[in-house]
Amino acid sequence: MADLIQSSLEKVKGTKDLIINLLDDNETFAYKQDADQIMIIHNTSGDTITPILKGTSASAAYKVPGLGELDLTVGYQIGDILDGESVIIPLESVRKWIAGISSIENGSGATCIITTDGNLAMYDYIWLQGGRVVGGGKITTNSIVWG
Repeated sequence: MADLIQSSLEKVKGTKDLIINLLDDNETFAYKQDADQIMIIHNTSGDTITPILKGTSASAAYKVPGLGELDLTVGYQIGDILDGESVIIPLESVRKWIAGISSIENGSGATCIITTDGNLAMYDYIWLQGGRVVGGGKITTNSIVWG
């Protein structure tokens, strides 16, 4: 299984074609800390999916003050994504779960875009049309919708 292909947004002005990956049940991807990576999962499977992000070096006993220890090896549970819905995940926010060789499980039939080297977080929303970032502002129902 090959890593999911990522779209670099480094020094992009205007629009940029993004690579859309079709997910199987278990796919790997390269996580790079501090690279402003964003993962967008759009469920096109025809059914509800429950993706999980995992890393081979995630801690089985991660200490959380006031809570005790958490087992991060079970992965980051994204939750149900209904057919036709999408989620956006800043990968830096789940870095403890995806340490080591990173993978996404249970996403078969969905599409996935991973952007890197571009701070999409500076926008409240971004516009995507046909896999192309076309601006910042509000996401339209004609493209990928994030709730």
